[in-house]
Amino acid sequence: MDYRGGFRVSHDGKWLAVEVGPGKDGNLWLLNLERDVLTQLTLHEAGRYDPVWSPDGKFVYFGSKRDGKFALVRIRSDGTAGAERLTEGAEKPQVPESVSPDGRYSSSSGAALRSDRLVRSRSSLSASPGSA
Repeated sequence: MDYRGGFRVSHDGKWLAVEVGPGKDGNLWLLNLERDVLTQLTLHEAGRYDPVWSPDGKFVYFGSKRDGKFALVRIRSDGTAGAERLTEGAEKPQVPESVSPDGRYSSSSGAALRSDRLVRSRSSLSASPGSA
């Protein structure tokens, strides 16, 4: 039986991002809730877990384990570009929790991330961009 793990509804309520796959090494799929159509978003042997939508719905953030290391990753929800790794490999899982309204920050298992680099800590979410 396929593993069905974390899932998250998009902010507009039209899409569901869900983990599906064998064991715990699933991939992310998007379910169009209006048309009941399922589309695979990622295809990689490393697991994908705990999807979180950006507020504008353009990206899905998720945790992944590649090369034996965990990382926070994002991918365009329309599938037009490959996955972008936002953190370097870590020994412990990095689970995304939320994305700021402007999409510039994401909180994840105790770390706050700008879309282009690691920011000091979760408290950085309220800091100005130049303070990182």
